[in-house]
Amino acid sequence: PGGFVNAIISSTASYSGISTTVNGTLTISGTNTTVTFQNCDLLMGANAIIYVEPTCTLDLVGSCKENITHLYAECSYMWRGIRLMAGTNKLRGGVLLAGTSTGTGGHPDGPLIEDADSAVVSYGSGINSGNFQIFYSWFNKNYKDVVVTPYSGVLHPGKIVNTVFTCRNIILPSNNCDLTKSTFTSF
Repeated sequence: PGGFVNAIISSTASYSGISTTVNGTLTISGTNTTVTFQNCDLLMGANAIIYVEPTCTLDLVGSCKENITHLYAECSYMWRGIRLMAGTNKLRGGVLLAGTSTGTGGHPDGPLIEDADSAVVSYGSGINSGNFQIFYSWFNKNYKDVVVTPYSGVLHPGKIVNTVFTCRNIILPSNNCDLTKSTFTSF
């Protein structure tokens, strides 16, 4: 596609090997909709945000160190991140960030998410919380990497395995949002 500007994807779609922009919002909605980006570059505009509605899934997949899915700022300001919306009866927004292994040299070969003020946020207070499954991935230069809003359940459904959290450069400034007044609690 030529880019996503305040776009809604409401049926299952798969993108492979593309480079595109996201400005404003990208909303994954519908019933059991899965949107997959494999080996793609997503250049995120200032304050761009991805919403994953209940029953929907966003899959960000990499297949080797040279062919990862990479989400990063298109300009000199942070983007907002991915928001997993709460649902009911386990029908909640979800994200799968997955590589295939630790790759060469023991480094993850999955998606790389950079330059977000809160890269992945799970909303909800119990079994209906947004679900994240993060395997063999990278988080770099984010103000917050994974955020879980106040949770009252016994065990959150989110899972993080063989993932690197780092800050290998200067973090970009935010644009029109005050990060010091965040109501989220870090996970």
